[in-house]
Amino acid sequence: HADVRKDPFFVKKQHSITDDQRGQQQRKLKPGSRSVLVVRVTANDGSIEQTSKELSDTVFGPYGTPASQYRACSMNKLNLEMAAGTDVVNGVLDLFVDFSIVGTKVTDFENSDR
Repeated sequence: HADVRKDPFFVKKQHSITDDQRGQQQRKLKPGSRSVLVVRVTANDGSIEQTSKELSDTVFGPYGTPASQYRACSMNKLNLEMAAGTDVVNGVLDLFVDFSIVGTKVTDFENSDR
């Protein structure tokens, strides 16, 4: 048997990591605050049932919301804050689209010029 360690084409096996370990390495927490904008869309023929205030409370409220869970899981190192700007109230922008949505698939909008 030839000694493969002396073979110039021998490649030493590299230490490998699992997909789970790779994912953990890629998901390093970057502490700080992130601005989050919730968009509530209303069309000619409908909108979601929640009001802008209810949506804001659902996302940014103190208990059981994405904002509170990120804060808790990161030990207060990552905070989701309400976006601010023109026509943004409590982190929510109400957007009206001038077309009908009932019976329409998402792909219909993706493939249109609207």
